[in-house]
Amino acid sequence: MKQVEINVRGLNQFYGKKQVLHNVDLQINQGMFGLLGRNGAGKTTFMKTLVTLIPVTQGEVIIDGVSIHDPRKIRGIIGYLPQDFTMYASMTIKESMEYLALLSDLPPKVIKDRVKTLLDQVNLTDHQRKKVKALSGGMKRRLGIAQALLHDPKVLIVDEPTAGLDPEERIRFRNLLSELAENRVVILSTHIVGDIEATCEHIAIMNEGHLVYNGTVANLLHSAEGKVYSVLVSKDELPMWKQRYVMTGMLMQGNQCQVRFVSETVPSDEARLVEPNIEDAYLLYIHRHQHAASRGGFV
Repeated sequence: MKQVEINVRGLNQFYGKKQVLHNVDLQINQGMFGLLGRNGAGKTTFMKTLVTLIPVTQGEVIIDGVSIHDPRKIRGIIGYLPQDFTMYASMTIKESMEYLALLSDLPPKVIKDRVKTLLDQVNLTDHQRKKVKALSGGMKRRLGIAQALLHDPKVLIVDEPTAGLDPEERIRFRNLLSELAENRVVILSTHIVGDIEATCEHIAIMNEGHLVYNGTVANLLHSAEGKVYSVLVSKDELPMWKQRYVMTGMLMQGNQCQVRFVSETVPSDEARLVEPNIEDAYLLYIHRHQHAASRGGFV
C-alpha cells in the first residue's frame, strides 16, 4: 500500500506586508512528525496552511498527491485539532460526536458504529454521557482527537495538544498519538521539547518563520555533541555566565549554581563536557539562527 506523503516546496506566507513563513521546504512521511518551536515561531501559520484555513501566498503544497489548491479534497484527507479547540458545551460527548458526524456528511447508518469505535479508541466510552463543559483538559483533547478522526483522515494535525495538561494526561495523550501514527501521518506541533522527545523520530525546528532544522532526533543530538557544558559557579559569577552563554539548565546549591549551557567554542578550563539532550540541541539551533540573522544571513 502506498504510504501518505506531504511535500512542501518554497512556501512563503504573509500577513499583510509582514512575512511569517520564509521559503519552507519540507517532506513529511507516514508516522509521527514533530514540529518544534517557541510560541510565535510560525508553527500555527504552517498548520493552518496545510488544512487550507489560510491560502498559500507563494509556493507549492502537495498532500497525498493532492494540491493544496483543491481545498475540498484536502479537507477530506486531513483531520485537525487546533490549539483553541472548542465543542458544544451543553451537549454530552456522544451527542456532540453524533452531531459533528452529521455535519461531516457521514451516512446516518454508519454514524453510530463510527462514534462508538472512536470513543473506545480515545478511552471516552465510560464518559460518553458527560457534558462537554464538565470534562477535564485531557478529556477535552481526547474528544478533539475523536472528532478529527470522524472521516478517517490520512493525515492528523494537532497544534499544541498537551499545553496545560498534567503529567499523567500528557503521557496518555502522547501514547494515543503514537498509536494513531501507525497507519497515517501525525504532525505534532508544540513548544514542549519533552513531547517531541517521547514520540517523534523525525522533527523540524522552526524559528521566526524559518525552518532551521529538518531531520532525525538522533542527528539533532549528534550535532550538539561537544557543545554542551556544565560548570559550578558562584552566585556572583552567574550574571556573567548568563550574558555570555545560552543557558539550558541551572541548579542552585547554596551560594553556588550548577550551570548547563551550550557553546560553539571551549568556554573555560572549569567547564566539563556533558551529553546533550534534545533541549540543548534545540536551543543551540535557535541560537545559531539568531546569530546568523543578526549578521544578515540564515543557517
